Amino acid sequence: MSATVYMIYDHSELNIKPYIGITKKTLEKRMNQHLSDYGKVLKGRTNYWTRACHIFKHSDDFNIYELETDVPVKDRFKYERRWIRETGSDCLNNQKEFEDKPERDGKKMTCECGMQIFSKEKKVHQKSKTHLKLMEKKNEVKD
Repeated sequence: MSATVYMIYDHSELNIKPYIGITKKTLEKRMNQHLSDYGKVLKGRTNYWTRACHIFKHSDDFNIYELETDVPVKDRFKYERRWIRETGSDCLNNQKEFEDKPERDGKKMTCECGMQIFSKEKKVHQKSKTHLKLMEKKNEVKD
């Protein structure tokens, strides 16, 4: 199995910086996943704002482009970082903050595992590896 390094870029004249990613999926499936994630942000089902969301928010004219194929899966993140490094400050991956990132609802709660989480993210958190490991440790202490 191999991976593909890709770039999502804006075709409009807005000069939005591109986003670089890596996937083991087809580019079509990966783009659909990015768009699905962005849709969840818009519906308030998650606050997970990816760098690609910045492109989707500001442009209707974007595309995904293959940068490198047949990347060994075990080394895929090295290849992705190399492309990001070569692109330099001209890609979203190097941008720290986004002014248009939606604010979280601010309603924090303590999960039964002990972590502080946002209430909107409880269902996703409870399925996470972190939550499951903490609950496992918590149950071991009881026994």
